[in-house]
Parts: sequence; structure tokens; C-alpha cells
Amino acid sequence: MAEFEKKVREILKDNNCWFVRRGKGDHDIWYSSITDKNFPVDSKI
Repeated sequence: MAEFEKKVREILKDNNCWFVRRGKGDHDIWYSSITDKNFPVDSKI
């Protein structure tokens, strides 16, 4: 499972997104420069 999580993070970073903070529960908050918005990503994909 950790391998898939790493791949998702790489895809996000390659598309001008970056980690902002830990969210509630099992989610991380990421930022997209394309949409100029934060969005949740499940940290245990």
C-alpha cells in the first residue's frame, strides 16, 4: 500500500500541488496551484 501512496504524492507534486498540513482523521490537506484551492487526500490510500 505504501508504494501506491508514494506514487499519488509524486503525481500531485508533478502537477504543481503541495502538502499544506495534516487534516482531521486520516486525511492530509494539499494545495493546487491550478485551482488555487486546498483539497483533502486520504493519507492511507
